[in-house]
Amino acid sequence: MNAKVQAVPVSSPDLIPVSECAEQVAFEDTQEAPHVIVVGAGPVGIRFVEELMKRKRNVKITLFGDEPWAPYNRVKLSCLLSGDVSLEEIELTLPESQENRILKHYNCRVEKIVREEKVVIDETGVAHSYDHLVLATGSRPFVPNVSGREIQGVFTFRSLGDTASLLARSARSRHCLVVGGGLLGLEAAKALGRSSTRVTVVQQGPFVMNRQLDQDGAHILQKRLAEMGIEVLVGNGVRAIVGDRSVEGVTLRNGELVACDTVVFCAGIKANLELARSAWLKVNQGIVVDDNLRTTDESIFAIGECAEHRGLTYGIVQPGFEQASIAAEVLSGGHATYLGSTSATELKVVGESVFSAGQIEAESRGLAERQIVHKRPRKSSYRKLVLKKGHLVGAIGVGDWSDAPRLKEMVINRKRLLPWQQVRFLLTGNVFPAGDSQDIRTWPDDALICNCRGVTKGELVRVQGQTQCSLAQLKETTGASTVCGSCQPLVASLYGEAGEPVKTPGQYSLLTAAALSLCFVMALVLIGPLPFSQSVQDPWPIDLLWTDGLYKQISGFTLLGLSLLALTVSLRKRIKRIQLWAFSSWRVVHVILGVLMVLTLGMHTGLQSGSNLNQLLMIDFVAVIAAGALASVVIAKESIFGSRFGKTLRSWWTWGHILFMWPFPVLLLVHIVSVYYF
Repeated sequence: MNAKVQAVPVSSPDLIPVSECAEQVAFEDTQEAPHVIVVGAGPVGIRFVEELMKRKRNVKITLFGDEPWAPYNRVKLSCLLSGDVSLEEIELTLPESQENRILKHYNCRVEKIVREEKVVIDETGVAHSYDHLVLATGSRPFVPNVSGREIQGVFTFRSLGDTASLLARSARSRHCLVVGGGLLGLEAAKALGRSSTRVTVVQQGPFVMNRQLDQDGAHILQKRLAEMGIEVLVGNGVRAIVGDRSVEGVTLRNGELVACDTVVFCAGIKANLELARSAWLKVNQGIVVDDNLRTTDESIFAIGECAEHRGLTYGIVQPGFEQASIAAEVLSGGHATYLGSTSATELKVVGESVFSAGQIEAESRGLAERQIVHKRPRKSSYRKLVLKKGHLVGAIGVGDWSDAPRLKEMVINRKRLLPWQQVRFLLTGNVFPAGDSQDIRTWPDDALICNCRGVTKGELVRVQGQTQCSLAQLKETTGASTVCGSCQPLVASLYGEAGEPVKTPGQYSLLTAAALSLCFVMALVLIGPLPFSQSVQDPWPIDLLWTDGLYKQISGFTLLGLSLLALTVSLRKRIKRIQLWAFSSWRVVHVILGVLMVLTLGMHTGLQSGSNLNQLLMIDFVAVIAAGALASVVIAKESIFGSRFGKTLRSWWTWGHILFMWPFPVLLLVHIVSVYYF
């Protein structure tokens, strides 16, 4: 089991292949422990091992991977190609425990399954017996049968080796043609374009990402690609690759010749079925499995892109993770059934946020099944909902959409979209009130937070409550946001309330300022005007501050200046170009100025409310101070009020503070004019 296998050489110096066929780890010395062999060390195979180790104690696990690398996250290969992440950031690691030990065979292919003897034979001829076998063999790139595909300069983009080859090629490529306008093709085009390489995308379908978007949504992406200098040719395909020894161009199906020196095929995938077919397991488009993910052999399971369930195969990672969890549960003696997956993606494509879940088009038009569209062409925003008998069965969107996580959960569970939610969507483009869709603390416990890992809100709350772990530990334990990372803000926002309430920056300054301001309001109401000096011979006549003309002018104009300075906080919030300090710092300065205004007002008036116009000005000013103080308290301690009620209180008092401020400049101006006039 320690046989050596020569590693495949790679052109990139940063990618160092493993040199051993197996990493030897001693198993527990027990006869009872079942032996599970997993063929495939991709994300789904690794996920299965993790799930099995969580569920079953003292199990022997042998993991085979045929690539000359330690396991890595295939989802982030485009980020590696573009230089956004490092190799270390995409590595996949397996947890170790006392009960479960893993024998890892990397850079070692399984060549044969002998079902009668429950044995697999690796490429070195060594036989490995198993009690259960899990096939997670994945898929390989589909390369169309076109002439010239074998010459130099033709690549696929599916593995770490492909990425290394493209990294080396991009440095000297002048014009790269990407075949395939799906997600992987567009991401490859974007990454290759960063090397000052001219990039053209050829898409056989009528528009890009035709499996996730409709034509209107795809049009926005194509416009974005054009802005990046990437040419898109839709409704066309490659007939032949031109060149003797290396690529010189391609001939398209319409007869057009496109000159290029590099061709990258991203035209779909094809399941790896050779191992299953040679073992006489039933195969079609994938390895046929039942609802327990068993193949036609009771002791062999298939999961991921190589599995076919109810006539469907899935080319994205999330269904594979769901299948891994189900298979691990079944192997652990549990009762679990896989009923299929709803395709849902939420990610960045060429810099644009793209969301797609469920059906992208209504199968028929009418009251039973219909679609609602909201467009904002100037903002490059497009959103569509697909309804079936009032239930949400599909949603797509291009551009930032705060409702996307909640809509994904609704599509997966086919929840009803209420009439007033449909009206709100038509008018505003949002199904939920502002803030509610991102505030997952208001979501039900069965709401799916991490689509890749299948982690619900209830599971996150339960794990955090039981272990009192940090956010990083919570993510490591549950796996939430560790695959594609798109749900990371949701996990963080939930965790803030669940175990470590997020402290508002400057909360003590807010609370102190609020206390001083409320004390002033109470003094004005309960104590009333400050007394005048009893004698002109008093050495420190305090009433001069609000009776002497000079002192009143000084305090009055000081109050006016402080008011104008306090208003600048609104500029920081509304003018995006102002980046000096964080908004929380501006807010602290705002409340400090508010306290100074309260003290100056006390000196200017002696807590006298005045009469007529002056009384209105005083009442308005006190209302501004009181509403601002209460808003500060809610902002500083919002978590103790609960999510929904806290946001409601914050909104009430903040808007009250703003509304009371509106008449203040007019009243103050009239007051100044009247003083100097009379």
